Amino acid sequence: MKLIWKLLRQHISIPQLAGFFCANLFGMIIVLLSVQFYKDVLPMFEADDGLMQKDYVIVSKKLSTLSGLMGGASGGFTEKDIKLLEEQPFAKEVGAFRTARFRISAGVGIQGMQMSTDMFFESVPNRFVDVQPDGWEFRPQTGIIPIVLPRNYLNLYNFGFAKSRNLPQLSEGILGMIDIDIRISGRGERTAMKGKIVGFSNRLNTILVPESFMDWANARYGQGEDVLPSRLIVEVTRPADEEMVKFFADHGYEAENK
Repeated sequence: MKLIWKLLRQHISIPQLAGFFCANLFGMIIVLLSVQFYKDVLPMFEADDGLMQKDYVIVSKKLSTLSGLMGGASGGFTEKDIKLLEEQPFAKEVGAFRTARFRISAGVGIQGMQMSTDMFFESVPNRFVDVQPDGWEFRPQTGIIPIVLPRNYLNLYNFGFAKSRNLPQLSEGILGMIDIDIRISGRGERTAMKGKIVGFSNRLNTILVPESFMDWANARYGQGEDVLPSRLIVEVTRPADEEMVKFFADHGYEAENK
């Protein structure tokens, strides 16, 4: 160590050594600040609601005029259709909408007015849901079904239905406190459960329940065989990709950007 110090003193003065030390210290501070800044801003680009949002399209098969007049439904997506779509360069991930195969009705009371209606449930893989609220996982023993609604449903109620019926407008927080009476039936069984609105989606225009609930309920109350998914959600590289547009047109698909 003494030998190294003697060599340094012969070639570098103490002011020069102090200057080198300060320069290195300043450079190290810049590097550390850069690393910290990168870690701070990375979530802004990776999150679904960040600056660099992921692009999704909802894909369905075109409904022909004849099938519409006859009351038929468009064909679903087979495993072959889904695999072919997954192999396309513009597709990062593909998920299928699953539909409930049992009857569902829901009721809620607002200011002494009881409203009840038939309804439907759908589910998609959790990685495609743009909100991940607490309590999203379904547990049969609780008897509570977590529900995510499209945000535009709330807007339609507040600025359409509520205005026309002189009903109160509802915030997301208030709706989260309302218990919905859910009645599901199938295979000769009927069950009453509670629905809890736990979030609102800007991406998925459907009444969404967890996949865990859909698996449980279809296995217990589902009638008939599993139906082919009528809609797919696809994470894409770019929503205006020319190759994607051509692929959808060639296969008779319709796409809605999300």
